[in-house]
Amino acid sequence: MNTQEINKFLKSDASSEIRDSKFTLRFPIANFENTYGIASLHKYVTDQIKKWGEYDLLPSELLKNRNYFVAIQTRIEQLIESLQAGNSSYPLIGELQSAINTYQYEKMLPADSSEASFLISLFKESAQLFDAAYAYFTQTTSYSSFSNKEYLKGTVMAVLYEIQESPSISRSSHERSSFNSLKNKVEKYVSDSDKDLSNLLKESQDKVDSFVEELDNLKKDNQEKLDKWFSLNQATARDLSKDVNDERKNIEQTYKELLQLQAPAQHWKETAQKLLDEGHMFMRVLFALILVGGFSLYMLLWKTPESMLASFFSDDKTAAIRWSIVFVTFISLIFFGIQSLRKAMFSSFHLARDAQEREKLTMYYLSLIKEGAIIDDDKKLILQSLFSRADSGLLKEDSSPTMPGIIDKIKG
Repeated sequence: MNTQEINKFLKSDASSEIRDSKFTLRFPIANFENTYGIASLHKYVTDQIKKWGEYDLLPSELLKNRNYFVAIQTRIEQLIESLQAGNSSYPLIGELQSAINTYQYEKMLPADSSEASFLISLFKESAQLFDAAYAYFTQTTSYSSFSNKEYLKGTVMAVLYEIQESPSISRSSHERSSFNSLKNKVEKYVSDSDKDLSNLLKESQDKVDSFVEELDNLKKDNQEKLDKWFSLNQATARDLSKDVNDERKNIEQTYKELLQLQAPAQHWKETAQKLLDEGHMFMRVLFALILVGGFSLYMLLWKTPESMLASFFSDDKTAAIRWSIVFVTFISLIFFGIQSLRKAMFSSFHLARDAQEREKLTMYYLSLIKEGAIIDDDKKLILQSLFSRADSGLLKEDSSPTMPGIIDKIKG
């Protein structure tokens, strides 16, 4: 994993936990302290690892410096990989901080520091000189070892280097070398950053061009599909429009017919109920008349004087004739009343049924108009049936003439 990949990851939403995290490196020997973000820290330790790797031979004490930066680099990459996998950053952040603040960090040196250059030059001259100088820098000098000339010499050289009074070791030359190294490092870092930015801009432009091309292709493809669909469905669209217009006309016609026939249908409904009530009333009166007539006939026969019956067999039949006329008249009146009530009752029931059928026929006629399943000839027959005079049953030659005036008005 390189720094460019880390920078790209930090732009994603998954990096929100560590995007603003800061880490501080301290190297007391080189009087170095600086704070980095996660990407700049990775860049710095990577450069330190590379710089330490450029030395051919390192003592074990300085080799620990390279391992120190390797440990930090490993922790950073483990943290990024964990976040990319969707895991929490909490435990790995702590491990990274622990790797930075290891208990030996005060003995560490940057590879491009003047102290590192000075110690390596001593190591190339003599291992004992290096051990003494390194012990002085890390404040672990063994005073009992001053009896050793080389050890004492290395300690003195480290002291003179520190106070810039060494006649044989010029600290300024090492500082110049360290400054030149740092300058080259900064220039290389700027160059790499420009290169990364250029690559990123180029990659972004390529993605935008690719997206625009895909969008144009998609638009072209959709337009072709739309044109093809439109050409294939023009006939269907025309048929659908025609069906909709026909349906609209049928609905309008049905509504007009409904408005015209609503009042007659309501009249037939009310008339049917009224005639049914009249028919039931006539039925009750008829039953009452039958009962009254039967009871009256019974009483008339039961209360007839015996002298009146004897007159039928005597020579003087005047009384018998008079009684016969009264009896026949009474029976005729009762029969006429019963017959009249019967006709009125059946006529009411008949006219009520006719009104009900006219109402139902009106609804059926409207449904046929809505479905468009009726022609003009059928319409004339139905309207003639609806508005013809009903046969009441009271007249012997009762006919059912048509009413062309009303039918013409409805049709019109």
